[in-house]
Amino acid sequence: GMRLGEIQALRRCDIGDDMIYVRRAWSPNDGLKCPKNGKERKVPLPPEVRNKLLNLVAKNPHKNMFAESDGFVFWGTKPDKPLVSNQITDGFKNALHSIGITEKMREERNIVFHSWRHFYATTIAHDVDEKHAQMVLGHETPAMTKHYADHQRAKDLEEMTTITNELYKNLMALT
Repeated sequence: GMRLGEIQALRRCDIGDDMIYVRRAWSPNDGLKCPKNGKERKVPLPPEVRNKLLNLVAKNPHKNMFAESDGFVFWGTKPDKPLVSNQITDGFKNALHSIGITEKMREERNIVFHSWRHFYATTIAHDVDEKHAQMVLGHETPAMTKHYADHQRAKDLEEMTTITNELYKNLMALT
């Protein structure tokens, strides 16, 4: 659910035992800078994802140039810059293709890298209270969280179908 620039800016020192500490973002023009709203935040980190991120850190060929804690998780060709955004978005498109979403389907459905953030917001907004969703997404206002989380999920439609079927079954039993 992190923004692309926040992912690019991720360094070893931002990976905790069970949290990612979103302390900065990356901009091609500005380099490392504060996150979008100027505030740091914590994002829960599953152990499996933590291990994958630490494996990437260990492979960073530039780790001798900086203290290990300063090295980028998603390192690029230059030691002082992370992986460029188009390489990340190309990887995202390849992942979509591997699950059967063609380029044409992706374009028709307007699926972009930022769509992942909307998906995450929608998913957590249905399972946690608004305050906590807003906190991990780094939104300044509840309205922004609602905007991001305002997507229909297939699971919601399935639940409503079940409820509707049960309701009509009970109503039909009365007649």
